[in-house]
Amino acid sequence: MSCNLNFNQCNCGQQYPNPISNCLRNLIADLNRSENVIINPVIDTSFALSIITSQTVENQALVFSSLSFSRGSSITFSNGTYILPEGSYVISYSISGLLPASETFAFALFQNGNIISSSTTSTSGNVGDSANGGDSEVISIVGTPAQITLRNISGASTTLIGGNITVQRL
Repeated sequence: MSCNLNFNQCNCGQQYPNPISNCLRNLIADLNRSENVIINPVIDTSFALSIITSQTVENQALVFSSLSFSRGSSITFSNGTYILPEGSYVISYSISGLLPASETFAFALFQNGNIISSSTTSTSGNVGDSANGGDSEVISIVGTPAQITLRNISGASTTLIGGNITVQRL
């Protein structure tokens, strides 16, 4: 029988393909057997949600949001910027606003000041019409922590009505 060394419960039962025992009373017997020992990994379930409120955002400027909810310790948030340590993340955003003078409502995620080109959302139409956009990206950060921001790339000042940004560590 394989053994779960997390000691979080004292349940024994059949799991496919091998039964897992996570009861301290079975630990010594399991360790003395010649079978494999399974140790559950520690999973960082960090998640953060920030809310975008009504604002006017200049071309190439940061979209400000305020942290509404966070769980875990690996995601840091400050003034509309997420600071993420090494790891993989799902970053999603959804925004609504009005089409600017450029007649293009366009936004994108940036990593350390560089655009993540696959994260661009763009809508065209008449000035003042309602517009919505959003995207979801999986990014991997290697080495030093990265700063993730959402910016206006419309070519003109844009009025936002609202939206949100979520970050989840995988």
